[in-house]
Amino acid sequence: METMKAVAEVSESTKAEAVAAVQRQCQEEVASLQAILKDSISSYEAQITSLKQERQQQQLDCEEKDRELGRLKQLLSRAHPLDSLEKQMEKAHEDSEKLREIVLPMEQEIEELKAKLLRAEELIQEIQVRGGQASLVSTGTLVPEGIYLPPPGYQLVPDTQWEQLQVEGRQLQKDLESVSRERDELQEGLRRSNEDCAKQMQVLLAQVQNSEQLLRTLQGTVSQAQERVQLQMAELVASHKCLRHEVKRLNEENQGLRAEQLPSTAPQGPEQDVGEEEMLPSLVPALEEETAARASLEGQLRVQREETEVLEASLCSLRTEMERIQQEQSKARLPDLLSEQRAKVLRLQAELETSEQVQRDFVRLSQALQVRLERIRQAETLEQVRSIMDEAPLRDVRDIKDT
Repeated sequence: METMKAVAEVSESTKAEAVAAVQRQCQEEVASLQAILKDSISSYEAQITSLKQERQQQQLDCEEKDRELGRLKQLLSRAHPLDSLEKQMEKAHEDSEKLREIVLPMEQEIEELKAKLLRAEELIQEIQVRGGQASLVSTGTLVPEGIYLPPPGYQLVPDTQWEQLQVEGRQLQKDLESVSRERDELQEGLRRSNEDCAKQMQVLLAQVQNSEQLLRTLQGTVSQAQERVQLQMAELVASHKCLRHEVKRLNEENQGLRAEQLPSTAPQGPEQDVGEEEMLPSLVPALEEETAARASLEGQLRVQREETEVLEASLCSLRTEMERIQQEQSKARLPDLLSEQRAKVLRLQAELETSEQVQRDFVRLSQALQVRLERIRQAETLEQVRSIMDEAPLRDVRDIKDT
């Protein structure tokens, strides 16, 4: 009996030592598992927070890109014409086509970025759900009470469940790597889009500046041409006035000579003819001035005709382009450009009407001067020449209407 008791005591002590060793080993394994789970959960939460921040940053970048596109559209809508009025509409058409080429791919790329962001959000939510499920595992008690009772918040995990947790952890790691790759791709695509957009904006801004410079040059050229025409008209009127005064002076001198002469006799007839022949050369400069004035008017008339033809061609081109823009207004979304083109068409119509009126006035004035010069050439006597020269001077078109 004593031997049996001794054996029983030894076996009990051995059993107690084995149980204590098992308990210590289980406690160490559970503590290590809990530490690993906590580290994994905290790492996943940090990665989820980082992904959320990156998603918000990408959304802000997309909004910034949309604002840049809007500003680009406004710049294009305020763009001025280029070289000539005909090239202006061609440039506007090219700018609208470039805008479509820029906007459509960017809108598609933005849609793709939004889709990728949605997929990233779904993966983040799935990671959060899995992380919550993994955190819930640490709240139960699966260890038998007879062996070991873990502290609150800890749990003994079987080998199968531990393997399952490891598989889920590897799967979550793969998902996280996939989300990271998608994030890198989104960032790279966004960077390329921003660079392309910046380059295109620089090109368009340079084109707008060139257009404004060319428009100012064209306006200066037109104003200089108008000043030259006005100056030539003033010179022509002044020369005509001088010619009229010269003719008047000659007429007064002739009348004074006639008053001093004796009553006309038959022998004096040849002397009078000789006097008239001597006075005819004095009229040659006046006739030459009339001829030069008529040539100047003809040159101005040719210039005005050329400018009128250019304006008419530009007006036709503008009308055609305006009709096309009106048809594509709903798709092109460029109402500001259309209103500017309408204003330009109206302004060109007014300029064309003014140019046509000036051209008609030049034609009538040139014809009147040519008729008067032809009458002077066909005059048989000095009296007829004087009567023609004594007519009302041709200063402007109103004098032609009065005569």
